[in-house]
Amino acid sequence: MSSKNVKENIKKIMNSKKILRWTKLANLDQYHHLTINKAIELVNDPKYFDSKTRILNLSETHFEVIDEFCFHSLDIKEVIFPLNLVIIAKYAFANNDLEKVNLTKSNKLEIIEDYSFAYNKINDFEFSNSVIVLTNKALFANPCYNNKFKN
Repeated sequence: MSSKNVKENIKKIMNSKKILRWTKLANLDQYHHLTINKAIELVNDPKYFDSKTRILNLSETHFEVIDEFCFHSLDIKEVIFPLNLVIIAKYAFANNDLEKVNLTKSNKLEIIEDYSFAYNKINDFEFSNSVIVLTNKALFANPCYNNKFKN
């Protein structure tokens, strides 16, 4: 997904939610913005992804935005998220083997978009109180979706 589309999504969310504390667009450069191309590099680097345990460790990275489809369909079992994370875009972690997601240490996180964790096995989903936008479809087709988000 291009940086232009991410910027448009952020603008839409910002326009609909005037209370966002994060008032500027993310630094959409290679240092702060995790694109799908960079995600492929990380998954192939044992420093970040253990192919045996299927754990993705982004804790020591500087990413603020995880772009659409970055880690889609990679059989990831666990993710350790960046501390400076602000946005998780659509389908970023969809269709994996996640059972538990803990975003409590990502205390700058404000936006979790539609389907960002869809089609996993998530029973336990924790996030910090910094989250302002958690769309009702962010956890679509997970066991916890029926308990928390289905109307």
